Amino acid sequence: MIVELISVGTELLLGDIVNTDVQYLSKVCAELGFNIYHTSVVGDNDKRLRVEIEQAASRSDIIILSGGLGSTSDDITKRVAMDCVGGPRKEDPETKERHAQHYADDPEFFAAAKDIYTFPEKATVLRNPVGMSPGAWMPFDDRGQEKYLIVLPGPPNELRGVMEKDLIGLLRQFSTSTTRSREVKIALLGEWKVFQAIQDLADHSTEPTFATYVKADGVLVRMTTQEPDQDKAEKILDRGQALLKERLGHLVLGVMESSREEALVDLLAKEGATVSTAESFTGGMVASRIINAPGASCIIKEAYVVYSDEAKAEILGVDPELIEEKTAVSEEVCRAMLEGLQKKTACDLAIATTGFAGPGGDRAGQVFIGLAYKGKSRILEYQWDSPRNRIRHRATNRAIDYALLMVKEGIHGESD
Repeated sequence: MIVELISVGTELLLGDIVNTDVQYLSKVCAELGFNIYHTSVVGDNDKRLRVEIEQAASRSDIIILSGGLGSTSDDITKRVAMDCVGGPRKEDPETKERHAQHYADDPEFFAAAKDIYTFPEKATVLRNPVGMSPGAWMPFDDRGQEKYLIVLPGPPNELRGVMEKDLIGLLRQFSTSTTRSREVKIALLGEWKVFQAIQDLADHSTEPTFATYVKADGVLVRMTTQEPDQDKAEKILDRGQALLKERLGHLVLGVMESSREEALVDLLAKEGATVSTAESFTGGMVASRIINAPGASCIIKEAYVVYSDEAKAEILGVDPELIEEKTAVSEEVCRAMLEGLQKKTACDLAIATTGFAGPGGDRAGQVFIGLAYKGKSRILEYQWDSPRNRIRHRATNRAIDYALLMVKEGIHGESD
């Protein structure tokens, strides 16, 4: 079945609030196996909302409206929806009694708010366990076809309350399959390089489908299949993940419900290993990411921000003459930082960063990242043409990714 989502509220069009309802509703509908081809936002205007509903009815089986339920003049959703559905109307005794009690001190307001407890005769009232405005499931005839118009409150906690209490059960009656997805995180590569490696899969594979996405901590590939049998669906996704492994090898970090830094902390904790960091231009971002992860207190030993040349010398023991000869942003100094950090803290995993984040200067965007784990070390050099903080974030992501790969290599023998 095809579902269409319409969000109602001028505040959404003005950007005053973020529309998280669509994200939630889309995810629930996908999990139930419904197809969503259109979503839209319309302001608090009767005529425009009616047009949106009529267009949606011409191409979808179920239309879900969110927002604009209540008793003020701009709460138009249910009133317009009832006009579109047509037919006799009825009062819902439970909703009426609840509002009568709530507005006992304001009988004039209660008398004027009749739309709140009035519904189409064939509607099913969707109880709101959080707020005062219930939703409704409204069957209607569209040119001889039975379709369904659903109205839901806009506040996210109320919308989710109605969904979980009543609506998901009603929707499930129309579900003939379920959509299952698996997100596989990829280390180091940008989205374009990952897409190039799997373009034929992204373009032609249907069981599962493949799509690349970029999130704050890096790239992932989402595999999706519509299959009612859970075991069969998992086998399809397993097969897809094996194809990714064939294409991208050790850069496939795998399925992570948690963040990359949480995965790193978990791996180090299982190995009884520790980590220390020494950061120049990233200014503690690597350490902060690691410390964000639960359990970091068990694995992190020390973290230093050594932004100045003097700090590199005094804290890490980097030779000032080496800094003067090679400059602070060099492979040699990054290696000396790494070795000094290991010597000072006796850590198992050491991470060091130095670079020119810019803006300005002939060497802006030049970055060195050093990592050492279980007797193996790497010094990585990058040249990025990006804004200052984008360079710092990219370096932090690379440091976390390489740390994950080095620890996995130490455990499983995986390597380039």
